[in-house]
Amino acid sequence: MVAQDIKRYNFALLPTQRADAYIDVAQRYFKHHAVGYLLGEHSLPHITVCQFHALESVLPALMGGIQGVHTSPRVQLADLRFSNKPNTNLWGASLLVKRSHELLILQQAVVNLLASHGLTPLNPVGDLYTPHMTLAKVDAVDLKDFPKSIFEPNQFALALGESDVLGQFTKVLQGFSS
Repeated sequence: MVAQDIKRYNFALLPTQRADAYIDVAQRYFKHHAVGYLLGEHSLPHITVCQFHALESVLPALMGGIQGVHTSPRVQLADLRFSNKPNTNLWGASLLVKRSHELLILQQAVVNLLASHGLTPLNPVGDLYTPHMTLAKVDAVDLKDFPKSIFEPNQFALALGESDVLGQFTKVLQGFSS
């Protein structure tokens, strides 16, 4: 196995309606201070369930293995959060998602599926899982009149797609509905 054959993938929840609203908010409030990560043309709005590295050849088995799993849990966006990793000047601007029983069951099903193929999640799982939708990575923040409408209920459905090294969801490979 050659390292270049391995790609980064993501089982994530994608909005089924109003995806452009999340991109518009990210662009409007964060594009002037964004460093690397910004929702837009090359980064789709998503809530990561599990990111992982794999060979492309394992994807059909993963897609088949997700059948029968409830792939559209109720998602409630709860708050705007800024988080900072130690020794960096960058802040992650994210919409925090309330942890629900349905969401945790979905993540555990995906973790189990990955494990059955010898794959390991790259993101925290179980009790350490903090579901969120990253809008941007920024070096400064200037928020005036941030729209509360972004927290209105929306539908999300599981998809498998490609991710880049920043964790941006860049391409949908397969959508799932239940």
